[in-house]
Amino acid sequence: MEYAVDLAKRYSAEIYLLYVISVTPTYFSVPTLSSWSPFPHTLYMAESEDDGEEVLASALNRVRRAGVRSIAWLEHGWPAGRIIQTAKEENVDLIVMRNEKRSLIARLFFGSVSDEVIRNAPCPVLIVNRKTKSSEPNGR
Repeated sequence: MEYAVDLAKRYSAEIYLLYVISVTPTYFSVPTLSSWSPFPHTLYMAESEDDGEEVLASALNRVRRAGVRSIAWLEHGWPAGRIIQTAKEENVDLIVMRNEKRSLIARLFFGSVSDEVIRNAPCPVLIVNRKTKSSEPNGR
């Protein structure tokens, strides 16, 4: 957020805050007259809307306290796809995202949202590493 707010202030820009709840199709077998067959039943949401709304409200308050105009919305779907689509629809000039901390195995099997966005975004993408105590000078 610090980078996005700093850039927005510097260039008198507006910040679009987008929180995407990851939705994945799940399948289970249901009885039919002939046999059991796979049937798409529902969509599995990895997190709740309440969590997303809480994160968005906090971010929106933080951005507005900094004096930056902002819009926030909550979406459902594949995060990379929603970010890319929104950037296209809203004619976004720059996407600022935090780097994900995924294991090598998870990245190999599922990829990375930031990797997908970098490859397909209609604009430049700034990836910001999350600060940790060990990465800060003198442990601060």
